[in-house]
This record gives sequence, structure tokens and C-alpha cells, in this order.
Amino acid sequence: MKSKLIPLFLIAFLIGSSNSLYAGKKNFFEGFVITSMGDTLKGQIQYVNPVYNELKVKFRSEEGKRTTFKPKDLVEYAFLFPEYDKGKKTKNTSWVHYYRKRVNVSPVERIKKIETLFLQRITKGDIALYNYYSLKTNKIHSRNYKQEYFVEQMTPDGFDLVHIGRANFKEISKELLVMNPRLSEKLGTYGYGYKYFVKVVKLHNRMMNGEKVGI
Repeated sequence: MKSKLIPLFLIAFLIGSSNSLYAGKKNFFEGFVITSMGDTLKGQIQYVNPVYNELKVKFRSEEGKRTTFKPKDLVEYAFLFPEYDKGKKTKNTSWVHYYRKRVNVSPVERIKKIETLFLQRITKGDIALYNYYSLKTNKIHSRNYKQEYFVEQMTPDGFDLVHIGRANFKEISKELLVMNPRLSEKLGTYGYGYKYFVKVVKLHNRMMNGEKVGI
């Protein structure tokens, strides 16, 4: 099963439901955690909201024991996310994977010292792309989540993880695509701007994998 990027409209729904009893009953999905010691524990993962799940993960074991893990405790966690294809009228599930990563930003302003987060991986290949959410408002009944990204690429010194948003999109993207001039030339044109960054990275990975794509 493929890795799934949770749609924004569904994130909004889950966020809303997390403020009610619904969260305690239905926001749990079948999945697993991998501990820092390398043990795989199967159970259920609770999706609370995009920032909470970067900082912590609520886990319910197959025996019913509940544990809240932090990034220092796990190297990875994943859950099966349900989706419905209206066109085919079929129900499927896709894996959503989060990995522990060392970062230099905090998703919550009041939490200044952050060393590691769980980041949701969108795609892998020559460039691995991760979702990154930060909380811009912290009122009781109002939450505003800003979506940005982290990109990871092999360099002569090892893997390099870089935070990318609208402000540094063009600069960082050109550096990432230096070995892909065809795609690099498209940056900033219609369909190849920041809004389409996920598409750009996926295209790059396919091209680096030897696929012929029309751009």
C-alpha cells in the first residue's frame, strides 16, 4: 500500500472532531510504532491534530494499554488511513508514515527548545519530502495551522534536512534540482510554483529514476 498525504479538508475534520468525544472513540487507526531500541509494537495510533502528532503520539496496544510516546522514544510510527474513492465507489487504506528527525524549528511558539520532531513523509526517492505544520494561533477555540515542508537529500557529508517555505522556495529548489535542469527551468512558471512543490518533487524523483515524463 502506498504512503498517503492526509488531505487538508480531512485534517480540518479531524481537528474539529478532536475537541469532542469523537476523538476518543474514532480517531484511532490501526498501525505500529518502532521504538528507539528497534522493537515494533502493533496497535492503534490516535490522530489528534497535525502539530500534536509531530510532538507526541498516542498509542493503544493490542492489549488495550495506552502510552504517549515522544520523539526520543520512537524512530518511526505509521497508521492505516481510510479513504473513499467516489468515482470507483470503493474503500481503501493507505499508510501514513512519520519519522523522527532532528530539526531547527519549533511548531509551537511557546515551546522554544525543540531538537527532534515526528515528520510525515510524503514521498521518497532522490529527494525525500516531509510535511511540516506549525501552530500560528493558540486560542482555545481557534487554531491556525501553517503548512510547510522539510526536504532531505544525500550530500557528500551525509543526509541533509532543510526547512522550506514560500520565502526560500526558489533558492532551495534550484539547489535541490541542480542535477535536473529540465525541471529546474520550470520553477516559478505556472504549475511549478510553491503551491505545486509536492508535484515538483515527485516529478524529479521519477525523472531521476529513469522515467520519461512530459514537462
